[in-house]
Amino acid sequence: MKTRAVLALPLAFFISHVYATDSITYTDPIENALPPVKGKTLKRLTTDSTPDVPPFDKVDVSQMKCSSCHQPPNGWDAKALCNVAKIFSKNRARIDKNPSKGFKVKHPFNLHLKKALASWADTGCLDGDGGIGQVEKKCYNFVQGNIAWDANKANTRWKPKNVETLCEKAKSGKHAEPGLCYAKIQGVVAWNKQGNKRWDWKNVVNLCKGSRNSHSTVSCFKRNMKEEGWSKATKMCKS
Repeated sequence: MKTRAVLALPLAFFISHVYATDSITYTDPIENALPPVKGKTLKRLTTDSTPDVPPFDKVDVSQMKCSSCHQPPNGWDAKALCNVAKIFSKNRARIDKNPSKGFKVKHPFNLHLKKALASWADTGCLDGDGGIGQVEKKCYNFVQGNIAWDANKANTRWKPKNVETLCEKAKSGKHAEPGLCYAKIQGVVAWNKQGNKRWDWKNVVNLCKGSRNSHSTVSCFKRNMKEEGWSKATKMCKS
């Protein structure tokens, strides 16, 4: 029994730390891991893989793939998966807890996938090209503390969730464009025919969210607002 106890400690240590030693990405094989996660990508594990453990008793998953139950827009595309991974990253104890009554906590791969997800989120949910979330993070850092959200150009401290919304779908190499678009609109461009330049910030975010070219977005809005009104012009010009 003593020998088993001595061996159990380093094994447990290895399991708890193995996923934290390398940066895990969405599209690259996970090398420093345990089977069945080892050698597979997060994308494959959460779409084109058969679970080892069913989510509930009496559920036969032998002929199923993860994508059978989890499909975008509500399933595990990279962005949705990253949101789940952040939960495990923020609180590792959640890995071992059932999210609902009767759910098998070891679904789908005996906790190994959940541990890999936590490590993935620790480094910003990287993808194979540099990051799901990495472009959005650059956009976030460009906006927060630099771009004023109010028409008086006085308040540069945003609620984090609002910046995240503005930076959704920001494009690689163009991470500054949503913020630049916002700065060029709020307090600068009239949103109605009476010349009112004081926008509701939510409407600016709706127009500029994910903008690939701030100049084009702003020019499009100014060109169409007078004829179509701000709501229709926004729909016509937003990315």
